[in-house]
Amino acid sequence: MEIGTGWFGVVSRMLDRLRDFQCDVEINELRENHGQLAVGLARPADDVAMTIINQAIEESARTCDTCGGDSMHHSDCPKFSPEFPKDQT
Repeated sequence: MEIGTGWFGVVSRMLDRLRDFQCDVEINELRENHGQLAVGLARPADDVAMTIINQAIEESARTCDTCGGDSMHHSDCPKFSPEFPKDQT
C-alpha cells in the first residue's frame, strides 16, 4: 500500500465508516493515482461501500498526501519547499 502519510486520516475515516456500516469489503490496494486515492477491491462492493469509498477518494483529491493539509494551499507543506528532495514526491 503506497500512500503518503497525509492521507492516513482519509483512509482511517473510510475504514471506520465501512466498519460502522458493516460493509463486507476486502481492500487489496491503496495507492495514489492522478492526485487522488485509488482503492483496489478483491471483489465488487455493494452501493453503500462504494459510496463510502468514493467519498474518501473525493476527500483525498482535496487533501495533500504529504502533509494532510488542504491541497489548494500548499505553501506550508514541506513537499512544495525548494529544499524538498524531488525524488520523494
